[in-house]
Amino acid sequence: MRLAFPVAFAACLACSTTAATNVPVPAALRSLGPASWQGPAADRLNERASGPATPALRDLVGQAPLLYVTRVPARRDDPGWEIGVFDDGTLVYEGHHCVETGGLLVTRLRSDELAALREAVETLCPEIEHPTTEDELCDSPTTIRLVCASRDGLQLASDHCRELYPALGGEVDAIVGALAARSPLASWLGPPTRRLGCAPGSRDLSPHDLARTIRPDLAEGWAVGR
Repeated sequence: MRLAFPVAFAACLACSTTAATNVPVPAALRSLGPASWQGPAADRLNERASGPATPALRDLVGQAPLLYVTRVPARRDDPGWEIGVFDDGTLVYEGHHCVETGGLLVTRLRSDELAALREAVETLCPEIEHPTTEDELCDSPTTIRLVCASRDGLQLASDHCRELYPALGGEVDAIVGALAARSPLASWLGPPTRRLGCAPGSRDLSPHDLARTIRPDLAEGWAVGR
């Protein structure tokens, strides 16, 4: 008698399970798709959670900028900064080390400034020689690295081994000069007498949100280092 209830319950459960499989699922329920904790929407939320903390940059996550430049200090009193310019004219500046304006700034280039910079990049970027390997022996350190978008695709370059390849260094300088002519870069860097965070052991002045914003393969190995 003690087994009667469990057996009956199990039989009933089997019946209800069988019956449930025969009940058609309403079309409204079939169209709901994956649960809210999975799928493309959840993937986007996860990307944003690991992306930049600055809200103004979140819509730019994963993009390839029109121009991305990093300046790495070779000496203690050299400036360290990073700039990205995107297709919509958004300009993101981060002053990391020995600059007058430290931290992160997000601004928007005027349409004429963006058009002029785009024209300069499209003219200068395809002319850049492919950089040599970082293993090549030379006295001059790498101080400027850039990624630029040309009609031939993205180009990566640096001023590594400038004394051996002066043409390459000049091409990199020309692109940085075009950027400086169409943005407040010079005022953000400031004269040496007004720069901050130049002392040994000074902390980084910026959060490195730009490197977490642009396409990961472009930021990797090109972010400002100390």
